Amino acid sequence: MLRSFIWAWANYRKRNHPKIARQITGQKRMVLPLTKNIIQILGLFNPFMKEVVEIMYLTKDGFILNGEKYEKRIGPIPKTPYKEGMEETLRLLMMEK
Repeated sequence: MLRSFIWAWANYRKRNHPKIARQITGQKRMVLPLTKNIIQILGLFNPFMKEVVEIMYLTKDGFILNGEKYEKRIGPIPKTPYKEGMEETLRLLMMEK
């Protein structure tokens, strides 16, 4: 039950990434998903993309990182809401241009 919930949540977020990014940036660009085959081809020219293919298994199944072990050792960990994190990241990336 929990595993199917996590998978559904991950897919919900994937579908909404472009929507949230468009709201933040105000741009209406088309978004095309990169399949494993396309990333493998890019890996022929870019070593980083070659490594991305090797860790793509992490995106197939959802998982939860709760930080419980870290909180026991170092104390409370600040948590940033997902949309807020995207806003801050995109704003910083747009400032770099």
